[in-house]
Amino acid sequence: MMEIHCKDCGSNKFARKEEMYICTGCGREYSAFEVIELTDDVISDQKTFESKKGSITEKTKDFHPKKPLSYYESALKRNPDDYNAQLNIIYLKADKAKVTEIIPYIRKMINTSPKILKSIKDSHLTEEKEMEAIWEVGGVFQITAVTFKNSGDSSTRKMTNDAYAQRVNKEWYLRVLELTNLFFTFGDDLESIFDGKYEELAINSYKTGIWYYLDIIKLADDQDVHIKKIRHYEEKIR
Repeated sequence: MMEIHCKDCGSNKFARKEEMYICTGCGREYSAFEVIELTDDVISDQKTFESKKGSITEKTKDFHPKKPLSYYESALKRNPDDYNAQLNIIYLKADKAKVTEIIPYIRKMINTSPKILKSIKDSHLTEEKEMEAIWEVGGVFQITAVTFKNSGDSSTRKMTNDAYAQRVNKEWYLRVLELTNLFFTFGDDLESIFDGKYEELAINSYKTGIWYYLDIIKLADDQDVHIKKIRHYEEKIR
C-alpha cells in the first residue's frame, strides 16, 4: 500500500467519514481527490516507481521505440508472440496517424494488454526477467500517454466558439478518456493474471489513470458516472 501523510501534522493515519477522509492526528479533512494529490509517487516520466523489489527509476523516453516500424514488423513475423514488437508496431503506426485517428490505436493497446501479460506469465521467466518484461510493457504505455495526450494544437481547445476547436476539444477528451482506460485495464490485468503478485505496479497504474481522469472530468456530461469510476479505483489504492 502507498503511504500518504497529512499536510498539516504529517500523520499517516486516516479515518473514512462518508465521502471524506479525516486525519486522526489533527482532524483535517480531505476529499477523495485531495487524498490522491497527497501521493507523490504517481508514475510519470521523471518519477520513481515502487515495486515489491524496491524502487526502480525509469525515464519515459527510455521506452521510446529505438528501431523503425519495418524492424518490428519483421520481428513479429518471426515470432507472433513478440509482445515488444506488437506494442511498438501499434505505437509507431499511431505516431504517424492523424490526431483524429489515434484513439483506435489506444484501444488496440488496451485489447492487447491482457494477451501480452498472459504471454509473459506463461513464459515462466525468472522473477527478475518477468519484472523487466512487465516494466517494458508499462513503459510503452507511458510513452504512448505522454506522446498522445496533448497531440495536436492544444490552443484550439480554448477557442470554444469555433466549431473546429469544439471538435478538437471533444476528440482530445475522448483520447484522454481512452488513456485512462489503458492504465486502469493494465492495472486490472496485472492483478488478475499475476494473482496480486505485482500489486504496487497495479496501484501505480491506477493512480496514473486517476490523474489523467482529473484532467477531463470537468468536460464530462455524465460526471457522476466518471466520479464513481474514480472512486472505485481510488479505493484500490488505499
